[in-house]
Amino acid sequence: MKNYEQLQERYLMARKGNEKETVSILSTLIGEIELEVKRNGKTYDEVLVATATKFKKNIQQTINLAGATPVSIIELVQVEYYLPKELSEDEIRNVVYGLIMKHGKDQRTVMSELKGIDGMNMKLASQIFRQAPQG
Repeated sequence: MKNYEQLQERYLMARKGNEKETVSILSTLIGEIELEVKRNGKTYDEVLVATATKFKKNIQQTINLAGATPVSIIELVQVEYYLPKELSEDEIRNVVYGLIMKHGKDQRTVMSELKGIDGMNMKLASQIFRQAPQG
């Protein structure tokens, strides 16, 4: 997974390369992370994913309302780089079915294990769990 140090390095590279849009989004991301760290006392790496997720959601809303622009695409790509890869529906189905085979159709146990997996879409996993046959 990407970390805060890599974010800072990428920001400096973008400044040196005069990549205005990248500098803009990364400096905003860094500022938001620093503010959140001071507010809550969490580590930079802990705050990075939550903040990048929030930025991604906001950028996607802007794209949905106003349409995609070159700047919005650059922003989205830069922010998504710091997020864990999201699992595909097939990957989620395989994991859910595997856990059902291991634990039976015990929703509490299966969902608890799923929470610890990077890139897990819990809403989709829950739907797949409900539709799955007994283990």
